[in-house]
Amino acid sequence: MLIDILGNPDESFDTLVKYSPVYQLKDLSVPLMIGQGGQDRIVDDEHYFRLLYMLRKLKKKYKKLYFKNEIHGFKLIDSQIKFFNKVDNFMREHLVIIDK
Repeated sequence: MLIDILGNPDESFDTLVKYSPVYQLKDLSVPLMIGQGGQDRIVDDEHYFRLLYMLRKLKKKYKKLYFKNEIHGFKLIDSQIKFFNKVDNFMREHLVIIDK
């Protein structure tokens, strides 16, 4: 089923690489916020660690947040609060936001 959605790496390797976020990072010109759950069954945390490796290698600015016991989308309310507070701080740091 996943091959039907994403493509077969043996047959579509060039296309998968072309659209993979890891291989697009060289063109990234703004800071990136990335979060990952260690129990995510949709996006393996290996992708998170590979992305962090490339961000460091390319000297890109980023903020990261890893929840060892979380799933995809962050189910625990404490994780959600922490994540969205971090996102709020990140946006305030990198965007012009006027408080009302």
